[in-house]
Amino acid sequence: MTARTRAQSSVISIVILIGVVAIGSIGLLLAGSYALSEQQQQAEHDRVEQSFVELRHSLEDTTVKQDSTRNINLNAGEQGAVTRENTGEIVIEYGGEDPIEREFGAIEYEADDGEVIAFEGGAVFRETGNQTRVVSGPKFNYDDSQENGGESLSFSLTTVHGEETLGSGDISMTHDDVEQENMVANSTIVNITVTSQYYRGWEQHFENEIGPDAIHAEPINETHGEVTALLGEVELDSYFEQAIAVEGDLELDGANEIIGDVVYGGSISGEEDHLEGDARPTDSLGLEPIDDEIGALVDKGEDEYTELDEAVEDGTVSSGTYYTENFGMTKGGGSNDELPDNLEFDLSEGDTTVIVNGSINIGSSDLTVTNHSNESELHIYTTGGFNLDGNANISVEGVTDTDYKSKHLQIYGTSSFKMTSSGTQSFTGVIYAPTNDTSRETFDLGGTMDVQGSLVGGGFSDPSGTPTIEHDPALEGVEPALGKSEKIIVPAPVTYVNFGLHNVEVTNN
Repeated sequence: MTARTRAQSSVISIVILIGVVAIGSIGLLLAGSYALSEQQQQAEHDRVEQSFVELRHSLEDTTVKQDSTRNINLNAGEQGAVTRENTGEIVIEYGGEDPIEREFGAIEYEADDGEVIAFEGGAVFRETGNQTRVVSGPKFNYDDSQENGGESLSFSLTTVHGEETLGSGDISMTHDDVEQENMVANSTIVNITVTSQYYRGWEQHFENEIGPDAIHAEPINETHGEVTALLGEVELDSYFEQAIAVEGDLELDGANEIIGDVVYGGSISGEEDHLEGDARPTDSLGLEPIDDEIGALVDKGEDEYTELDEAVEDGTVSSGTYYTENFGMTKGGGSNDELPDNLEFDLSEGDTTVIVNGSINIGSSDLTVTNHSNESELHIYTTGGFNLDGNANISVEGVTDTDYKSKHLQIYGTSSFKMTSSGTQSFTGVIYAPTNDTSRETFDLGGTMDVQGSLVGGGFSDPSGTPTIEHDPALEGVEPALGKSEKIIVPAPVTYVNFGLHNVEVTNN
């Protein structure tokens, strides 16, 4: 290599080194600029959030008086905010009255990165992607202290109207009018449903106020969802203290023996020869169907819960929540059976729920509930019927003369539920399938069926066989366990509901 070549190589090396240093410096500069920009954007979001909280308080103050006006300085960032009409809706259903249906608007700030801060209905929400956070809750206050004669709910909703762009600076708020409704909810259900883009935020606040058991939320399209709060004083009379409780007729002529009291809403026959207990007539059991509750479980069961047949290990199902569209057990195997001939539900780890989108069919097979000493229970919810044939045996371990352990197996049906039997079977448990249809036959028992527990439903038809129904004395005080091992909406008790809707116009000054 010549001296000239070595000199050229040195120059090239220096140029490359300078280039590398320059590129690195530019990269650091760009990274620093991006980090600074992100920090500045986050700081702006936080300032806008605080300004919206102040806006919420000012709007609340504005609603104290009719036709009052207030001015505040709004920080809406560089993007500005907009008022939007009819972004959501509230529906209040109360007894047999016409529902209250009102639309409401919002004030929204949306940044370049998609972050949204919104005032809606008296609340401030912050939405990042699919996450909604309650910054400041609406005036939805639940008081269960009963200091004023009963539980109460006060719900004041503030809505804005008009479509306008709001820049940072002075804005004016004018309270136009107010609409108020006062309700007394004695033995009446009150449904409050809010539809909104920010329904997850509404759900959080409702659950914080009245508890999760009375709340149900679900999406209705790609942008909006609805959340329902269920309130009211509902006495769910179980009638589990009877051997049989039916809304319609009670026909005992063909029965072998009914041991225990019965209650019926229609007519009765055969009680002189077949009943060992008291027969009590009633105008109505007063039980409402649970079709909606079971339907809600089925809707989410297929996507969220393990298939029942996949949970079976060596003929045993452990504690959990399961879903199936085919609850079939037949000795020797039926054409559609997915379950073994003999199946054990082991409750040692707690309650178990099985959601059946269809019927329960058991023929010449054994189903047993075991290890329930921790007071755990098996709940089966079905949209179809319950059919037994052959030598089917459904039992609970640990039966004694004074406690048949029937509360540990509970089957819940819709208003169209029907239990049938043929052959020689035994069943220990309770059936709860309320209906207000007095003509509905819920129980049609043939063969030599033996039942230990309680049957609640529509009607008990003249059996084609000679069933024996024996009430479980340990069921005294036991109520339907709806929601114990799976969430079903249970009303929060309330006596007084006060609702106010305030309309406010918001404009730039």
